[in-house]
Amino acid sequence: TAARQQIRQIDRDVAASATQHHFEQLQAQYAAEDEVLLYLGEVRQDVLDQIDDFAPPAERDGQPIDLRRYQVNLLVDHADSHSVPVVVERTVDLIAHAEAERARLGLPKVAYEVGTEEVHGGLVDIDNFTLFLDLLKQRLDEQGLAGAWPTFVVAQVGTDLHTTYFDPAAAQRLTAIVRPTGALLKGHYTDWVENPADYAATGMGGANVGPEFTAAEYDALEELDARDARLCANRRMAPAGFMRVLEQAVVDSNRWQKWLQPDEQGRDFADLDPARRRWLAQTGARYVWTAPPVLAARRRLYANISRVAADPHAYVVESVARSIEHYVDAFNLYDAATVLA
Repeated sequence: TAARQQIRQIDRDVAASATQHHFEQLQAQYAAEDEVLLYLGEVRQDVLDQIDDFAPPAERDGQPIDLRRYQVNLLVDHADSHSVPVVVERTVDLIAHAEAERARLGLPKVAYEVGTEEVHGGLVDIDNFTLFLDLLKQRLDEQGLAGAWPTFVVAQVGTDLHTTYFDPAAAQRLTAIVRPTGALLKGHYTDWVENPADYAATGMGGANVGPEFTAAEYDALEELDARDARLCANRRMAPAGFMRVLEQAVVDSNRWQKWLQPDEQGRDFADLDPARRRWLAQTGARYVWTAPPVLAARRRLYANISRVAADPHAYVVESVARSIEHYVDAFNLYDAATVLA
């Protein structure tokens, strides 16, 4: 009623006046700490929004005030981590949009893959992993999307762009959590992993490989580019300059910046060590293979090399296939189409 709302507004105004000087003292004390000031502002706003929680005991039926939401864990550094609830909300929003479009277009069921998109390899902490799954199920159920439960959940299993050992023990722990939900565990980074055969042995349902296959393609094209330079020098032709064009496309994409080490932050690409520039270009190439300048330079490269080699593209494809074959063997995927039929 209007009277109740008026009383509540009076309570809020009184609380704002009563607490103002306390917050002002704290804000003055931490004036140089932007994060602390932001937190204090959020706490004050929450106190005013939840003013009934601070009513006298008689008005709360004697129930104690639960102030745990204001606690700050000083022992855990979350500076480099994503908020699990935020990740869940984004995931549910994307699934809801995809499901609406799928229904509109009359398309078959989608096998969703979910997780975080962190450079160091996805979901890491067991508690966060469990919280992610619990919140995801809750939110999908609330949205009427229980039937869109993901097929794969991407998780940290010991590997990232700079480490190559798959951790079987971690995988088994996470698999035991995921399997009862009806989903399968999938490794974020499997590139150049030392022990790929352990994936199936520990119950993993999938493995993401990207940079390794891109590296195989990159290396093959780099070899062709070197041959092109020698060929054109002999024949007085204009070389395709493929690697130069590819590197520039990676630089223009800005993808390379997310892989910079702490001591490289803020530096221009051209100022980095040559070995690092090559690694960044190689790793980021998979995002720009279809960029128009890269496609045009690739056509020129193939046209030049075709003067001395029948099918330069087949050479590149074979290089990638050899890299894939390693995982076909480790995951026992030979003749998989027949097995799955």
